[in-house]
Amino acid sequence: MKKYFCPILLMLVGFLQPAVLQADEATMSVHMETRDMGELATGRPSTVNVWFPQGKCVDQKKLCLADGAVTDKVLIFSHGAMGSAPEYRWLGEQLAAAGFVVLGINHFGESPVYGKDSVNPRSTVLIWQRAQDISALLDKLAMQDIFQEKLNWSNVVVIGHSAGGLTAAMLAGATFDLQGLIDYCESEQSKGDLSCNYGSNRASAPGAFRQKFSASQQDARIKMIVMMDPALGSAVQADSLHKVKIPTLVIGAKNNDFLPWSQHGLRYATEIPGAKIHLLTGQEGHFVFLDACQHPVKVMGVALCEDREGVDRNATQQALASSMIEFIRAYEDTFAVREAAAIPAKQYYRSTPITEILIHTPYWVWGLLAGLLVFGVLQARTRQVKMQVALILPVAMLLLSLSGVLRYVGWQLPALSCWLAGVVLIASLSLALINKNIASFDLATRKLRIQGSWWPLLVILGIFLTRYALGVATATDARIIHQPYFQETISLVLGGWSGFFLARGIIFWRAKELTR
Repeated sequence: MKKYFCPILLMLVGFLQPAVLQADEATMSVHMETRDMGELATGRPSTVNVWFPQGKCVDQKKLCLADGAVTDKVLIFSHGAMGSAPEYRWLGEQLAAAGFVVLGINHFGESPVYGKDSVNPRSTVLIWQRAQDISALLDKLAMQDIFQEKLNWSNVVVIGHSAGGLTAAMLAGATFDLQGLIDYCESEQSKGDLSCNYGSNRASAPGAFRQKFSASQQDARIKMIVMMDPALGSAVQADSLHKVKIPTLVIGAKNNDFLPWSQHGLRYATEIPGAKIHLLTGQEGHFVFLDACQHPVKVMGVALCEDREGVDRNATQQALASSMIEFIRAYEDTFAVREAAAIPAKQYYRSTPITEILIHTPYWVWGLLAGLLVFGVLQARTRQVKMQVALILPVAMLLLSLSGVLRYVGWQLPALSCWLAGVVLIASLSLALINKNIASFDLATRKLRIQGSWWPLLVILGIFLTRYALGVATATDARIIHQPYFQETISLVLGGWSGFFLARGIIFWRAKELTR
């Protein structure tokens, strides 16, 4: 019996080994770590959440992958508008448990991960920044691998929800038409589509914005995309989708409470050749893709945490994760075939040349400048005018500066307080410095005689240029607008400019009162 013991033992081990390995894979330990990747080539910061099957290694500075981890591809996740990667923990954990490395990117300007002061709702319409965040992140990860094993950063699956879905589409080659979005949101088709509430000033967007909005952000490293309830289907250009040649999975909710499936997800699914569809046919809504939560927050009246009757969020998410894993594994050959594809150098938007800004400035802006210049030049000659006419310019300049604050900053009490402080401060200084004899009132003609001066023209140009620079910075999402106290400072400056005209208006009024 003893002579058969070892052969029998070896056979038993060989029989049990696959089962043991499967058990190890099924119970693979998942870990999540937050990494600050610093400033990207775009000039924007990048903090990522990394979910991965954890192993052990000597180098504690590197993230340690388990032996069964997938290293020939990586998964990048892009969150929805004004969201963050940590809100999709379910997705990261379940994909990592299957052996994949998942990086959840947090888009600066939208994600509160960078602090509440960095959040700017206007960032939701700067869609090109999302795609460039991912391309620039891949560049950086390829140069400084954060894992103890080499990963293939040229074989990438992009998964995204809502705005993250359109981000995935952009990286696959989809382009978007702003005018198409404007036309759709003004049509009867858009009734009930809450996405049209984003970017209410899109019709007045400058040319530089429109150009970036419609530019291609395709990245050859993206070999597969998964879109969960993707947004902006109403503006996607069908011909660009026809050229998408990578495997695509579109997940949607038929009875959507935020983005109508027929106007968004279905458009991607029907226009991308060979796209697969996973359609939720129950009462699942747009936010069923977020982690289960308890807070009462609503977006445009739709609750983030409360599902409609009959919806089991956890069960839905488990089924979706299984569907994604099956989809990714079904196209293993795709990665092998495309792995050697040439990766063209990416060009990132860091700043906009002044010539491009000037060329794409709307014509009405130059019309406004021409009108202001006429008013300014008229102030350079001595003239007699009625009191009502003399007060037109001071009132107009006050309204012009205040409207600049309201348009680009909003009804923010600190900003409005700073605007008022600027008005009072400069008006007080001007009253002390301006010669009171610049105006006199003629009782016979009932007109005000005003001495000519070039100062009004200079201040008019100051108001215009301040507003113009603020408009360009906002349209291009320049980094300066995210700096602390920027809104308060620009409001103070605008208030200060108009304070000069308030002082002149007071002097005109006093000249009339002194003749009584």
